[in-house]
Amino acid sequence: WGDTESVPPFAFSVYDLDPDMYYTNRELLLSIGVRPTPTLELIASWLQALQGEAQGRPLSSERLNVALDLLRGALLLQDRPRGGSSGDKNNSSSDVALLAPDANACLRPCQDLLIHDSQWLASRIDESKLVLAHPRLRPLALELGIPLLSDCVTEVLEDGFAVVPSSARADVLAKWNRNMASAQFRNGLRRLIADEAVRFNTASDQGGSGSNSNSNNN
Repeated sequence: WGDTESVPPFAFSVYDLDPDMYYTNRELLLSIGVRPTPTLELIASWLQALQGEAQGRPLSSERLNVALDLLRGALLLQDRPRGGSSGDKNNSSSDVALLAPDANACLRPCQDLLIHDSQWLASRIDESKLVLAHPRLRPLALELGIPLLSDCVTEVLEDGFAVVPSSARADVLAKWNRNMASAQFRNGLRRLIADEAVRFNTASDQGGSGSNSNSNNN
């Protein structure tokens, strides 16, 4: 988080207001309490203010961008000293409760969210019981401590499930086994999985880029 970056309506850089003052009066600005960077606690309070402003409704496109900028800033600050002093305790996102947007652009605690990385599970799980993170959080998810859905789902066989032996001829079964053990099959499957991952990520990014026309705009 650079000291020339503003995140309105919460953080305003002196550089954006008056570049000359930023360069010529830096010591004066610091002496009257102007911070070089915000603290994680401040960022957490700004996210809470966004949540309160929305009153349970989805964030507008503008406010969603603000929330994402604040979260990116929090990740940049988490290893820096508090208040810009090298003698202070280090910032750590692990001991500051941050809010992040869910799939509906409503702010929730990060620990309540999951990143949907498992399109193949979509038809086998009840997504209404999950709190999925906003698609635009994907690049930040792991650093924010938001787990992947695929790491949290354990698939189990239904009671009474039994493998049904194939009725195919022995020579057909042998051909299947040879094909599945071949390098061509493994490489083809690897390319298919990679292609599906790209398609899913593209669809998620496109789905998260729109705004909600009924969102709260204060």
